[in-house]
Amino acid sequence: MVYLSQPEITEAKATKRFVEWQHNGSKAYVVHMTCQGALKCVTETKSAENVLVETCPQYLLLDHSLYRKEDAIKWVMSPPLREAKDRKSLWEGIKNGVVNVVGTDHCPFLLKDKEKGIEDFTKIPNGAPGIEHRMELLYSEGVLKGRISLKRYVEVTSTNAARIFGLYPQKGDIKVGSDADIVIFNPSEKHTISVKTHHHHCDYSAYEGWEVTGKVNTVLLRGQVAIEDVSLKVKKGEGRFLKRTVSNFVRKNDRLS
Repeated sequence: MVYLSQPEITEAKATKRFVEWQHNGSKAYVVHMTCQGALKCVTETKSAENVLVETCPQYLLLDHSLYRKEDAIKWVMSPPLREAKDRKSLWEGIKNGVVNVVGTDHCPFLLKDKEKGIEDFTKIPNGAPGIEHRMELLYSEGVLKGRISLKRYVEVTSTNAARIFGLYPQKGDIKVGSDADIVIFNPSEKHTISVKTHHHHCDYSAYEGWEVTGKVNTVLLRGQVAIEDVSLKVKKGEGRFLKRTVSNFVRKNDRLS
């Protein structure tokens, strides 16, 4: 029912209305885009150069067939998972620069919370866990399968978000004066995603049994080791508040063919 209650046409129409409001030169940021129709609304609108688009790994990799499974509550989210044509369009959107950021919408609800809506899907808390595997899934399914370039991979996972949200070059780059937030990534390490090995505070995985190539081994935060060999090295209170500046992101004039 969650899939039927939020069809593609509703997202496309909402996106079109939102995009058409951008007549004063301000930038708009569309979150969690899932479908071909919504992406088309961006590419066909004259003010699209001011519209920035985000999607998530689940919309690139999973589809609505999961809603026919007995444990379908695991994948209830808004917007819902879509179809093969939508996944293809979103990958093309990343490749061509129309989709600017890949986030996660990480929502690690426990199954007992999800099960509150077994008799009424409107009561199922929306979302699924995924933040731990974003880099690995996008590399394995995107770069290694030729869907996107390594350069685009870095842009949509790091640089673009820092530019869009006014944190660049403090974040999103490796240069003198930047924060030295660095991921050390093994591009050839194979592993299987599972609730048995993930570090989310969640008792299921949205990608259970998914075999990927590429693994994050070490993470540096402001030049200090934050994660090493899947162990957390930082303590509470080491985060810092960052005051944003004006966005300095300029979207390339790319369009889907």
